[in-house]
Amino acid sequence: MNRKIIFSLIVGLVALPSAAVAQIKITNGPWLTDMSETGVTVMWKTDKPAMAWVEYGERKGDTFYAEEHPTAYDVLDGRRRVMDTLHCVRLEGLKPGTKYFYRIFSKETVRYGDYGKMEFGKTVASSANYDGPTHFRTFDPKAKKVRFAVMNDIHENPERIRELCSKVDFSDIDFVLLNGDMLSTVNDDAQVYSVFIDACVDSFAKSVPIVYTRGNHETRGAYTDELHKYFPNSHPQHQWFGSFNVGDVNFLILDCGEDKPDSNYEYSGMAEFDAYRVKEAEWLKSEVGKKEDANKVRIVALHIPPMTSGWHGNLHLRETLMPVLNHAGVDLMLSGHTHRHSLVEPSSDQKFPNLVNDNASIMVVEAGKGGITVDIHGNTEKSYNFKTNNKR
Repeated sequence: MNRKIIFSLIVGLVALPSAAVAQIKITNGPWLTDMSETGVTVMWKTDKPAMAWVEYGERKGDTFYAEEHPTAYDVLDGRRRVMDTLHCVRLEGLKPGTKYFYRIFSKETVRYGDYGKMEFGKTVASSANYDGPTHFRTFDPKAKKVRFAVMNDIHENPERIRELCSKVDFSDIDFVLLNGDMLSTVNDDAQVYSVFIDACVDSFAKSVPIVYTRGNHETRGAYTDELHKYFPNSHPQHQWFGSFNVGDVNFLILDCGEDKPDSNYEYSGMAEFDAYRVKEAEWLKSEVGKKEDANKVRIVALHIPPMTSGWHGNLHLRETLMPVLNHAGVDLMLSGHTHRHSLVEPSSDQKFPNLVNDNASIMVVEAGKGGITVDIHGNTEKSYNFKTNNKR
């Protein structure tokens, strides 16, 4: 082949029309997390690195663009992030108990250069149609009741998520609690989407926020240290335990750690969950001592139920967390882990009921100072009513 032919081929390749280059796409999401009375975090993924932002506002007129909307960007330490495909935008300063519509945007980063030398490409966005599902309602501090759904121990079965969610009307659900072991091991980014996040997005998560409780299986796998990126919270280093309020109800989201001793061979010398649970118990003592929450209904989410087994994880939870919870005015604990439905009645060792959900049912919980009702659908079909310790 002579030099002229080679040169012509090279020029032809360089001069390919831009239409031949794949445009940036939104591949996963959006989903909502870390909801509060005045804020929420919007998450989504694109197939190429991009600058990302959200336009949002209350409905005024017949179109999303009846007026200009506030805009929030994916920002880290004062700089808009442009080199990632997982996008995280925090909306703050929202009105409590208010419905907002939102639209996500991603502008492809074609080339990263010094200031003034950045090159961006096309922008992709979600629909601006009011009929779409991209809306949410902030938590209402005046709410007398909160209504939420609970799933756990799905273990990488997205069709089960879709099936269970089809049994629930999410129009009046405040959030969905994923109460541990949505995965069996956390292997990579693609798996996190395919085995549960995509199914949640399809079912509810564009408009109803996710509250995530880590299970013992989510401490396993090469990608486990990255799982927190999909459900960020306000803690600067992220922690899997925390609390939040919705109206008259205080929620304690606790982390069980692993179920076997730290020295077990399965953990390859990497486990330090005993020390971790001691640290968590110290935080819990401070948290339940807050006077502003003293008269609220209190619900605990903890993947491993402390009183159902003699495994080390259960026993250490009894030793570290239970002494605090037994004096914290807890009205109900929600757990999973056993893959079997059960109710652990109050006793001298556990002074509140612990409702354990199986791995093929969804619970719909309504809680307020008048009591707590639980309706279970799926493998278990059952209802419960719990008193709320005469709180006023």
